[in-house]
Amino acid sequence: MWKFFTNNSRRSEQSDEELIASYKKTGNKDFIAELYDRYAQHLFGFCMKYLKDEELAKDVVAEVFYKLFDDLIRFDIKKFRAWFLRVTYNACMDKLIELKKSYSFVDVNLIENIAIENESEENDLPNDFSVEMGLASLKVEQRICIEQFYFKRKTYQEISLDTDYPINKVKSYIQNGKRNLESYFRENHGK
Repeated sequence: MWKFFTNNSRRSEQSDEELIASYKKTGNKDFIAELYDRYAQHLFGFCMKYLKDEELAKDVVAEVFYKLFDDLIRFDIKKFRAWFLRVTYNACMDKLIELKKSYSFVDVNLIENIAIENESEENDLPNDFSVEMGLASLKVEQRICIEQFYFKRKTYQEISLDTDYPINKVKSYIQNGKRNLESYFRENHGK
């Protein structure tokens, strides 16, 4: 496996798409190494934004690049950078779901009240998995603030101290997170 961050000594003048075409034609892994040199550091920062853990971010970047060997042959990719960012985003979300951070004690009734305020009908409550998916669908800042406020019963001030978000941002993340959860449950559970 390559070093996590390389020295970019093999900089090529080829575009991403030309490198991919060359890899498909020859199977030479040096073309993927060139893509790694171009994108590894950027993707690491991208993963850190969501995962907030250096080792997890490195793992996701390595997994995504490892999959490239097969994915570049299997798929016809027109805009590599946009496709690759989406693949990386999905890998980060999968990792968050896999970790199930603080989801083991989810109070489903509480989530329904958060997500569906003023609901008068007696509908089935979302199950734990759909709650996890709803939380995973939020922006990371919203998810963190919702979890701390509702599940850990922390105050705005405590959340602000824990996260370094200004108090007005904490309030905004909670309000927007509630609205996004409501939309998620309406779209996915007909509520």
